[in-house]
Amino acid sequence: DSVEGVRQMIAVGATIITLGDLDHVWFEGYLPERDLGKVRYGQEAAITIDGASGQKYSGTLSYIASKAEFTPKTVETYRERVTLVYRVRIKLPNPQRALKVGMPAEADISLAKQ
Repeated sequence: DSVEGVRQMIAVGATIITLGDLDHVWFEGYLPERDLGKVRYGQEAAITIDGASGQKYSGTLSYIASKAEFTPKTVETYRERVTLVYRVRIKLPNPQRALKVGMPAEADISLAKQ
């Protein structure tokens, strides 16, 4: 008996594998332009993961984009999509590796009063 290998063709540019570093995870989201002056680097944030029964994860604001962009089309309403936003990143500790790449989440950042 001979065993032949299975061959599959993959399209050019197709993703074959995605690797994630579960020791260094972050939340990436968008901050409305009107709130830009109310946040700072190192500020604490609470992250809630969809389907995690209200459990909150603490993180710190580690990145704020220097240029505004239009809200991505994945945001549901037209009103939100046409506003300018700044991409932000919040670093999260993940010692138990409970947080995974691509998990849908929301961030709560307390805004400073102006």
